[in-house]
Amino acid sequence: MEERQTIITLKNVSLSYRKIAKTVKVSVKTGENSDRKRSGRPKATTELENTFLRVNSLCDRRLTGQQLQAQLKLCGRSNQVSVSTMKRRAAGLTGRAAARKPLVPQVATLISQRFRIHFVYKLIP
Repeated sequence: MEERQTIITLKNVSLSYRKIAKTVKVSVKTGENSDRKRSGRPKATTELENTFLRVNSLCDRRLTGQQLQAQLKLCGRSNQVSVSTMKRRAAGLTGRAAARKPLVPQVATLISQRFRIHFVYKLIP
């Protein structure tokens, strides 16, 4: 309680937070200058499962979020993870599908081949 009162008094004197921290020696109590562990909702997947999802997504780039979810469930995952979580875990590795190619009939292909052959024969002396 004394420490709190000291901090309030120093703040009322209009000292900066940095000088107050040096005066009270806040960093000595925690032993470091990083944040303390905070409470919060735990992650839905572990780091190992995240790695599994990334590797599977890289192996087969056509996998969708639902397919990744099914693969994770097959590996022994007891509780289900949402599809949106799967997509976030494999961020940047979204499923791809092959582009649709124009449908070229075989007749047109044969005509163009013959045209090219005749063109080449004209160039050869």
